[in-house]
Amino acid sequence: MPHKRKGRKIYTYRVRNRKMFSKSHPMRSAFGMILTLVLAVFFGIVGYSIAAPVIERLSAEAESPTTVPAETTTTAMTEMQTETTSAAALTTSAPAETTVTTTATEPAVTRFAEPVQLAYCLPEESLTDPELLELTAESLRSQGYTAMVFPLKTAGGKLLYASETEAASVSNAFDADAPSLADLAAVASLRNMQCMARFDTLNDNIYPAAYQNGAYCIADEGGRWLDTAEERGGKPWLSPFTDAARAYLSSLCGEITDAGFTGIYCTDLMFPYFRDSDVSLLGSYVNDSVRRRDALAAVMTEMVNAAPGAVYTCGVHEENNTETIGVIAADAPVCVMIAPADPASAAAQLTEAVSLIEGRELIPWVLRGVMDDASLNAVLDSLYEAGYRKMVVSES
Repeated sequence: MPHKRKGRKIYTYRVRNRKMFSKSHPMRSAFGMILTLVLAVFFGIVGYSIAAPVIERLSAEAESPTTVPAETTTTAMTEMQTETTSAAALTTSAPAETTVTTTATEPAVTRFAEPVQLAYCLPEESLTDPELLELTAESLRSQGYTAMVFPLKTAGGKLLYASETEAASVSNAFDADAPSLADLAAVASLRNMQCMARFDTLNDNIYPAAYQNGAYCIADEGGRWLDTAEERGGKPWLSPFTDAARAYLSSLCGEITDAGFTGIYCTDLMFPYFRDSDVSLLGSYVNDSVRRRDALAAVMTEMVNAAPGAVYTCGVHEENNTETIGVIAADAPVCVMIAPADPASAAAQLTEAVSLIEGRELIPWVLRGVMDDASLNAVLDSLYEAGYRKMVVSES
């Protein structure tokens, strides 16, 4: 019979001790109860600390509601609307990028010791090129100019802006893509400069082509008079003798002023040349000195009534100066164009201008011509030293 080996008996830790982790073990039940009590106390404390202030605030609000001052709300909304409107107005979209133009906040360069209204008259082509117009405006501001003069009505009657008058629309006096007066005024005002206008008065062939009652008419036939034969390109002219012509000019000056333009330099207060054959067709009144004087005076009076900033403007050597200067009110300013090459020639031409305007206030308009920057600055300095505080500059 084989011998059965005996040794130490090894007990494994598997019965009672392992049952301790079962769901029914008493230790597990006690521990769970304690943990539940601790968590309940913790969340009760945290919840009360959060809820109590809210409950107190709601109770206080119910008893005494909080109000916001009306002016604060209005101010905030106004500022928000202003910022939104400004951003919308000053933002232009391009296919690849968006450019925002901001209002200039820095003052313009000061050229003189005392305030001077130094205006620059832009060339006509700049009004049809928005980018060129913006660049020109920035350049003028950096040079110390305080005003921009826009050529709004040119020789021949063309308007370089979109007029809202019916007569200008009917006569097709402006192009469909012409800028508005508001757009032009904004270019100057955004740079803290005044906006003004150059305005040709009677050298107008567009309006009388559409409105016969504003043209010179043949006495017997009643048809429009042309300055030469039609087959040679003859054109009708705006007649200052007619109520319709004066009303048209004053309506244009009125809308320009209403758009914020502070000055209008009115040029070409003139008659066409009448030959003897023309006088026989039209009537002797067109060459009668008194009738002509009264007609020109009526034109200027109605334009000034519509636009107090309207100023008669002429060249120092214009042929019809003797006829036109006399119709300007004695207390009204007159702008005279000079074409100097240096301060000495400017002084000589100013002497002629002063004699021409017969005691009226003189506003010198400098035609730059071929002068370089140094020569132009020297001329402007000489005008300042002579006491002039209003000046206009143009290339030609």
